[in-house]
Amino acid sequence: MKTKRFSLGVMARLTFSMAVTNPDILVANEALAVGDTSFQNKCMKSLNELRASGTRIIDVSYNYDEIRKLCDGVVWGKDRVIEKVGNVVEVGGLYMEQFKHHPS
Repeated sequence: MKTKRFSLGVMARLTFSMAVTNPDILVANEALAVGDTSFQNKCMKSLNELRASGTRIIDVSYNYDEIRKLCDGVVWGKDRVIEKVGNVVEVGGLYMEQFKHHPS
């Protein structure tokens, strides 16, 4: 059996293409964190098409812009505890607010 080594970007492309086969629920963990802008846009288009067809998408991400574009609701978890559940603007605003007061 031969094995090949792929770059992180190629692995992301392969994984994404295998995952997007009309599921009822799709869990995406930092789906758009790798790849170039063209690949990220293609992924976002595919995710939006899946969403429009009725697929539920669970996007696990720190990327607030991605979440705003893709999600209707969010669950903010911190230290294995749910901090807040609600709409993207409300909960996302609270999440982003913490960085204004406590910079890394």
